[in-house]
Amino acid sequence: MPVPRPNAFLAGMVTLAVSCASFAGAASQDAPKEAKLLLRWDLPEGTVWALHVHQQSETRVGFSGKVAQTRYDLQIDGTWRVVAQQPDQVTIHQTVDRIVMEVTTPAQTAVRFDSASQARPAPGPAADLAASLRPLVGATFELVLNRRGEVQDVRPVGQVAEQWMSRLRSDSTESAALQAAMTKALAQPFLTLPEGAVGPQDTWRHLRVEESPLGQVQVSTTYRLDQPSSQKDKTLWPIRFTSEIQVPSPQQEKNSPLPSAPQTGPGQTAGSPTTTRRNPIQVKQFEQSGTVWFSVEQSRPVSAELETRASLVHVYRDLTITADTKLRQQITLQPKSDVKSDAANPPDSKE
Repeated sequence: MPVPRPNAFLAGMVTLAVSCASFAGAASQDAPKEAKLLLRWDLPEGTVWALHVHQQSETRVGFSGKVAQTRYDLQIDGTWRVVAQQPDQVTIHQTVDRIVMEVTTPAQTAVRFDSASQARPAPGPAADLAASLRPLVGATFELVLNRRGEVQDVRPVGQVAEQWMSRLRSDSTESAALQAAMTKALAQPFLTLPEGAVGPQDTWRHLRVEESPLGQVQVSTTYRLDQPSSQKDKTLWPIRFTSEIQVPSPQQEKNSPLPSAPQTGPGQTAGSPTTTRRNPIQVKQFEQSGTVWFSVEQSRPVSAELETRASLVHVYRDLTITADTKLRQQITLQPKSDVKSDAANPPDSKE
C-alpha cells in the first residue's frame, strides 16, 4: 500500500521545527513565590543551542464502515545561533541538522527516513519520502522575535534554504500549498508571553486568526504560571496552557472576515445571509494542552510538552468521512556543549 503524500509530512515537520522558535522567555533573576516575574526572551548573543523535537501522532480515517490507521514518528535536531540581541528583539539562525521519520501505513508497512544514514533508500515510498525531506537538512532560516516570543520576520539564509524555497515556489500546486503552510508555521508563536509581570496562578490569554481549509479559524490560548518545582537539581517554573478553536459553520467567502459575534443560525451570519456557504468539514472535538518549563535562574526555557486530540467529519455527497488524530510533542532546548556526540549515540543505519 502506498505511503501518504510526503509533502503533508513536511508541512507538519516545518510547523514543529520552526514555529517552536517562540517557546521561550524567562525572568533574569530568581524571586520569592509572591513576587511577580516579567517573562521575556533572554538568550545571550553569540550563544549556540541544541533544539530537539519529537512528535508521535496517530490518525484514524473512517468511511463506509472501514477504518484506516496511520502512525507517524518524527524527530528533528536543530541548532540555534543567537546572532543579535536588541532591547526589543532577538535574532536567531536556526539550522535543521537531522530528520528521522518513520511512517506506518494502514497496511502496517513501515517506511523510515534518517538523514544521517548513508544508505540509499529503496525505490518507491522510501525514496519519495527521502526526496521530500532531505532538501531541508542543512537549511538555515533567520527568525526575528520580539521579547514576548512573537515571530516578527522569517527569511532563508544561505544557498540550501534559498534553493529549498525556490523549489517550492516553482513546483506543483501541492508544493505551493506546502509553502503557504510553511510560511504560516514560521509566523506562529508556540508561546506568547504576557505583556506585564505575572505571579503563580496568574493567567493570560492570546487570540489569533489563521487561514485553514476550514476557513478563517480563531485560536484562543489561555496560559497559567504555576508554582516552581525541583527537577534534576534545577528549579523550573511551569507555564501550562490550553487552546481551543472557533470554526464558523458557514465558511466565509473569500475576503470576508471571521465574524466577531456569534452566528444567528446554521448557514447564516448576522447581516449577510447570502454571502456564505456551508462548510463541508466539521470539527467535532478539539483538545490541546501542554506545559512549558522555564529555568528562571538560567533565563531560558528547558523543555515543553504538548498533546492534541482532534476529530473531524467531512461530508462528501453521500459519503461521510471521519478523521481522528492524537498527537504528542516534546521539545527540549539546551546548550550545544551539553549534547552528547554522535559517536556516543550512533544513528540507525536503516532507512
